[in-house]
Amino acid sequence: MMKTPTMRSLRYLYTCRASLRSYTTSSTPSLQTWMEALTSKPPEITHDVIDTERASQLARILPTCQDTSEALKDDLPNGEVLSKGHHLVYFRPKFMLNDLGRDGSSTEYNAPPPFTRRMWAGGSMFWSSRHHLRIGERVTQAVSVPKVEHKKGMVFVYQKRVIYPATRSNGDLDYDEDEWAVKELRTHVFRQAEAVPVSAGPSSPSSASSGTIGRQSHFSFTYTPSSPLLFLFSALTHNPHKVHYDQSWTTTQEGHRAPLVHGPMSALLLIELAGRVGAHKTLKRFDYRATSPMVVGEEIGMRETWAEEGDLQLTTEQSGKVGMRAVARYAAETWYAFMSREHYESDIAYLFCPETGLVVTR
Repeated sequence: MMKTPTMRSLRYLYTCRASLRSYTTSSTPSLQTWMEALTSKPPEITHDVIDTERASQLARILPTCQDTSEALKDDLPNGEVLSKGHHLVYFRPKFMLNDLGRDGSSTEYNAPPPFTRRMWAGGSMFWSSRHHLRIGERVTQAVSVPKVEHKKGMVFVYQKRVIYPATRSNGDLDYDEDEWAVKELRTHVFRQAEAVPVSAGPSSPSSASSGTIGRQSHFSFTYTPSSPLLFLFSALTHNPHKVHYDQSWTTTQEGHRAPLVHGPMSALLLIELAGRVGAHKTLKRFDYRATSPMVVGEEIGMRETWAEEGDLQLTTEQSGKVGMRAVARYAAETWYAFMSREHYESDIAYLFCPETGLVVTR
């Protein structure tokens, strides 16, 4: 015979349930509390050395550098200016294995549950005309999160990274002064981890939507991302995110048809292309946005088109869909005309550009 619950037992049951609710809520901070805590933190100051080992190993694995394999048998020399974008393999995260998320990602800037589906959405990079990162030298980085947004059911985390030459303490840094060498803005987006169907195979170019590439562009470089490439880039950047190497996780948990190409690696390859296309120009800014995931084992093409204002527009494309769009901006060039003594009475004059060191005749 079922007993009628007494008032004392009901109070006890209510207390237990309230305690459980309180414990569950306090163990996972509210989204607003987490956003306020993250954006109010002071910049995190860390130090690193631009060692030749990582600089050389990165150059050896990049598809854009395979035609210079003979020159890269030896490590890059100390004192050489680090190539633009190659700072990505420095200031690697220092996580404990037990602190990684279920997807293998570093959680220091991750949104709280249920926003556990992480993607690298885009960013910007800026390079100083006065200061540079050089191989063999110590450097300092300041990292802050100036903004976090919750919109359209997603959480956007905006990181700001400023790298300075030499070792500096927090008191030595003036964040408004022109002493920095590289500035970077990174945007990560976090979605709720809902069940998703496995992606279909690659789409045909004719079925691609507004993400397709226009005919005015042309392929400048093509490569096929391989498993070793993704593994080595993950190792160099200390990135254990499973979507780049775990086939089962990527297909069953993330809904992609194969492991994904790293967003920052795609951006870095476009920076490499911008450096080649504008070989006699000085790259000062690079803005990029990921538009569609790209997977291992399928050819990727990189295209470029000059805009009327002098900017270089770049895209990466796989199976007819644009995976990333970017704009490279170059420093304004100043040309000085002069004549050599031996050509003083002739019509031969010279033009000199101090930004690039280029000398041409006219």
